[in-house]
Amino acid sequence: MLTQKEVNTLLCVKECSQCGETKSLDEFHKRTRSSDGHRSECKACKKIYDDDRNHKIKEQPKPIVYPKTLVMDILEDDSWNMFDYLTALATALLFVGGIYYWLKGV
Repeated sequence: MLTQKEVNTLLCVKECSQCGETKSLDEFHKRTRSSDGHRSECKACKKIYDDDRNHKIKEQPKPIVYPKTLVMDILEDDSWNMFDYLTALATALLFVGGIYYWLKGV
């Protein structure tokens, strides 16, 4: 006696794990690690998931990364006076914290 999964494989159909509909294997992406060689969710459900995930990723703000080389250049330059050094250091700390306020005259 054949199981439901074996019958579905012989008929080239599969049930989507997300929407629950029985669809043709052509409507599922291939996946070699799966026992039947196809993903568990259909292409339409996978597209909905991917679109939602990509939309959420695009909404997240990107962190500001301050280049270390600029800080090192400032520290190695002997012509800077103490005020310029402290101003540059404060600017670098604001960058690192993600809050960037450009100070005039830097």
